Amino acid sequence: MENGTRIPFAGLDDKNRERAKRFFAAYPTAVGVSDSPTPEFLGTKSPRRCRFCHGVRPNVKFKDNAHVLPQFMGNKNLRSYFECQSCNARFSKYEHSFARFIGASRTLSQIPGSSNKVPTHEDAANKLKLQMGEHALQLIFDGEHKSYAVDLGNKELTIKTIRHSYVPIHLLKVLVKIGLSLLDEEEVAEYELARRFILNDELDALLAGNPMLHLYFYSLPGPVWFPSPVAQLCYLAPDCADPLPGKQIVLYYGNYCFQLAMPFGSADTARLLGKTVQLPRFPLLLNQEKLRQFGDYREVSADFTSAARRKEEPHEIICSFTEYIQVDSDENEEDTLRKYGHWPLSEVS
Repeated sequence: MENGTRIPFAGLDDKNRERAKRFFAAYPTAVGVSDSPTPEFLGTKSPRRCRFCHGVRPNVKFKDNAHVLPQFMGNKNLRSYFECQSCNARFSKYEHSFARFIGASRTLSQIPGSSNKVPTHEDAANKLKLQMGEHALQLIFDGEHKSYAVDLGNKELTIKTIRHSYVPIHLLKVLVKIGLSLLDEEEVAEYELARRFILNDELDALLAGNPMLHLYFYSLPGPVWFPSPVAQLCYLAPDCADPLPGKQIVLYYGNYCFQLAMPFGSADTARLLGKTVQLPRFPLLLNQEKLRQFGDYREVSADFTSAARRKEEPHEIICSFTEYIQVDSDENEEDTLRKYGHWPLSEVS
């Protein structure tokens, strides 16, 4: 973990510069984690105790493959000693919903998942398949379905698909689990209710529509901005007079940046009860001029507190391109390379 937050104001537009000033004035320090080239573990191997269910050996089993950040996001080596097998299996179900929410963007990001392969996105309803070929992304479609559109004037490709079924509140539980993993051991007791929230569904119905659990995120155009996941737990300044939660979770992955207020802190109850809370938005810390080369980013503030499964939710993705080449359907990827000098996104009907 690294303590402290470096604030890269260079290249920010006015909106994100103001957001940065407000956010980091309230939350000046953070702990952060990311994947590493070799296995790295949070916690201690002895004594072995699950941070989430409080189980200890021999009552529960442990393996050394419990990942702090989801494997589907590209995390290979950041793991923990404090997550038992039973909790790991439960959290895997939450991560499955998160992966399905990201949907086709996982394939477009070309970030290998747990199988070390770029996942394929299949949409039977729209007769569309997006997969990684040997050298290029392939968009396979049925010509009778308008599952994609090419705007040559603006050099944009719009893919129209659906998300496979997922449970919205599972996304929140993934982020809260990450937040709990980044706490120092002596801080965990303060978030007892958060621990219960991710262990079962007993609180889910009570949380429906809770504005303190709104999920904020940026969806970014262009190439992959965060090829390896990074998580931060931001700490409220001790002298901050504003009614704000004590910690905020920020997660970077692929072409997304997620933000969630760490919920259910016992110290937050007295500080926030009966007060109006206006959460500062985490700034998009990217060079805006470079970002604008690929189009506009989206800002989303959404209610993910529902425990009801969502099915066939529309998912539209806009990709920019520099060149559109119509290739012979009989031409293989090696021929394309020799002719054009690179591999374009393949279209197969």
